[in-house]
Amino acid sequence: MIPYSPEELIEPGHREFAWTVKEMEKAAAALGFGGDWMKALEHTKNTAMPQGKRPEMIRDLVYHAADDLILNDLISVSPVNREALRMGMNLDWKFYGDIQVGR
Repeated sequence: MIPYSPEELIEPGHREFAWTVKEMEKAAAALGFGGDWMKALEHTKNTAMPQGKRPEMIRDLVYHAADDLILNDLISVSPVNREALRMGMNLDWKFYGDIQVGR
């Protein structure tokens, strides 16, 4: 049993929803849509990576991050491990990428 009345649960929900709308309006203004958060949301949806391309985008980000760490001598990676990363990303993404990223 919940030890709160419906009114005690609804009031914080209204307060949190108002905060969320205010934050969405701030984000919309930052994107150049004034306070129209619905237009900003639609713009964001339309500029996002297409669903079928997400695994490749993530793979490319991993490759870029690994290359950056190696080139700036922030970590040392043997050539065998470097190749294993590339092979693992290519093989695993074909199976797991579809499930985890929603292909």
